[in-house]
Amino acid sequence: MARWPAPLLALMGSPSTNSPRTFRETGSATWIAAAAVLVLVIAVVVKFAFFGSAPTVQRLHLLEAGHGGTAGAIAPDGSIWLWGASGFPNATHDENDRLAAYPLKGLRGAVALSVQREFVLALKADGTVWGIGRNGHNQLGPSLPNQNVIAFEWVAIPGATDMKAIVAEHHGAVALKRDGTVWAWGWNDWGRLGPGISAERSAAPVQIKGLSNIVQITAGNYGNAFFAVDASGNVWAWGQADAIGIPHEERPPSGYVVEPVMFNEPKGVARMAVNRQGMREWLATDPSGHVTAWGSETGTQCNQELPYPHPIPAFAGAKMLAHGTIDSYALMRDGSVWIWGLEDINGRGVCMQEPKRILPPGTAVEIAASATAGYLVKPDGSVWSWGHNTEAQQFAAIAQYLVELPKLAPVTGLPRLLP
Repeated sequence: MARWPAPLLALMGSPSTNSPRTFRETGSATWIAAAAVLVLVIAVVVKFAFFGSAPTVQRLHLLEAGHGGTAGAIAPDGSIWLWGASGFPNATHDENDRLAAYPLKGLRGAVALSVQREFVLALKADGTVWGIGRNGHNQLGPSLPNQNVIAFEWVAIPGATDMKAIVAEHHGAVALKRDGTVWAWGWNDWGRLGPGISAERSAAPVQIKGLSNIVQITAGNYGNAFFAVDASGNVWAWGQADAIGIPHEERPPSGYVVEPVMFNEPKGVARMAVNRQGMREWLATDPSGHVTAWGSETGTQCNQELPYPHPIPAFAGAKMLAHGTIDSYALMRDGSVWIWGLEDINGRGVCMQEPKRILPPGTAVEIAASATAGYLVKPDGSVWSWGHNTEAQQFAAIAQYLVELPKLAPVTGLPRLLP
């Protein structure tokens, strides 16, 4: 004897040996409801059996703000979305689409991305690296016929496998492997490819000698300075000597450092943030969220050179840092956002002597910053921005050149970044 599923029995009513219920007694409405549930169950089974679903990807980060007014995000399905200035044509959009974020079609399953004005790199969960855009300095690897070609579709970068972090910067790229080694490809200006490499460029990733057990990589100063943090909390750097903070009297005649050097301080670094524009500014947090800053215009005195790391007072508990051209941001563990440095007030740089909370607790789960704009993801997955709208980075619903914190403008056209 066939048995009805329990939910259907509940809807139809359980049979009773004492007083059997007829169709008329049960009522046609109950049978209609039971049939509707059965149809729903069948539809769900068919969907998963034949069409599958769009699973949520475990992303390493949600937002990315690159040099040149370009920003991007990763949707829950691992698709890449872009907005702002774009220096490369793409089959998925034209210039008018800068008024809203648009997808870079053809790739799913991304867990991290890094954007530049002329090309974009994406890291997939399997550790492979993919690129799209201009290949002016072999940033997109050896699979393209020459460095002047434009990739209108995503291409896998041969040799860039088993990676866990990527940084796209101006003329090339740096990537971190899961084994803690660092690899680079592209133009070899400022010693990007590390010691022992004399070639002008490399389309294939080459290992940066002297680095191991690395947990984070980043780049700054228009892609001329490269930094790595190891598992012991030490900071390593190579590239343009001035841009990595080498004192003038210690700089080599070439003007750049090929072999990575370890900073004497700070120590115990958990994460590092670098000014990606032309300013020599660096931020670091320890595991407790205390912030250290050094370089030019990074401190609370503003316009003051800070050759040695010093603590930023007045707050702790930072879980994420972001660097604009003239100001710095910290996302705290309670979801509040703090700012210090030179704040842009009606087009004027106003020095903040102490960090101040600019957005209240619970506001953000992630932040990012470019030269002139900042971005955050709210707990509901929506993306908001502030700053200058010079390159349509913000896509505010209202046409504003400047949105000053604590005001925020929505980035339109994006799906929710949190499921």
